[in-house]
Amino acid sequence: MKDSQLEPLERLLSSSPKERLEGIRYWYKQVSPYVFKWFDIFGKLSFVRDYYFGMDVELFSRWEYDTNRVSDRLGHGTKAKYNYWAYVNRHFCRDLYQAAVLQARDAHSDESRVQYLIDYLNAGKAWRDREGQTPLLKRWRTKWRHRYNEHIHHMLALFWRSHNTSIVYWDWQARVQDYYNAEDPVEQRFINGVIIRLDFVSDLPFHLPHHRNMMLPIGLIGEFLNHGPLKYPQAYPAPEPRDMLNDEQGLTAALLQHYFHFFTHRRFSAVFTWWIPTPADKLYHHMMAKHQLTIDSPQPRWIREWVQPAQKTIEEIEQRYLNTDDHRIQGARTNI
Repeated sequence: MKDSQLEPLERLLSSSPKERLEGIRYWYKQVSPYVFKWFDIFGKLSFVRDYYFGMDVELFSRWEYDTNRVSDRLGHGTKAKYNYWAYVNRHFCRDLYQAAVLQARDAHSDESRVQYLIDYLNAGKAWRDREGQTPLLKRWRTKWRHRYNEHIHHMLALFWRSHNTSIVYWDWQARVQDYYNAEDPVEQRFINGVIIRLDFVSDLPFHLPHHRNMMLPIGLIGEFLNHGPLKYPQAYPAPEPRDMLNDEQGLTAALLQHYFHFFTHRRFSAVFTWWIPTPADKLYHHMMAKHQLTIDSPQPRWIREWVQPAQKTIEEIEQRYLNTDDHRIQGARTNI
């Protein structure tokens, strides 16, 4: 990015969450290999929205704002300057801004979470400088498609690594500084589930078939946020689970069993393509084999692997993303 392009990104440092939301949107759109307009498939169909690589971060941040987990009141009437969500959101945005400033100066960061974001910006910029912003029709050109698919896979890996490292780092800091402990106990359990799901989704296989469907890696988080049995709560703090929790888990596992059966045997993949036929069967069979699941596996096994994926602990996820001793010794650098 040029220095002139950094001005809109100053919104990332704003005390207004809505301004930061616009900064997030601008940050990811700048290096997306594609930006196109389509009807909003996550809710109202009465308006057109931009689709771009990284829009899931905007969708999640918008959910935080719409549910008042992040708001202009920050501490939500408490003595604290932040609640958990406001703390993590604001510091993640500061990481985005710091990465953009350093990338514009062709500089590096000693902090891995910021450097991963710089790597993402550099990869996206290199593609945009060479290929421009990709029109959808161009993706069908046979000679060019393979190179484009390789770039998407590369960007996808960089996206999850950069995003998750920053979020997990600030989640850890929020726990150290007691913002997590100040939340309602039910909200604390929900926060743990968000971190576990974030790690789980980053490992899902992504398939770009060479024929028919040419699905772009966007919107999966928006689907999880707004639809289905794993939908995020709209109330803050999260409500106490009903007494039917075990039955709900059983229902979710049963739904997922039918879901997997449908796309592994009938050549459909709802998670990735919204019911568009794909030749992705082998990938999903492999994914099930990795988890040692079959269509006829008992529900407790499905609950462990899909409703509570691998039942990973927060400590295990921290070790994955914050895997150096000196990273913790450095502490959080909050000033840019």
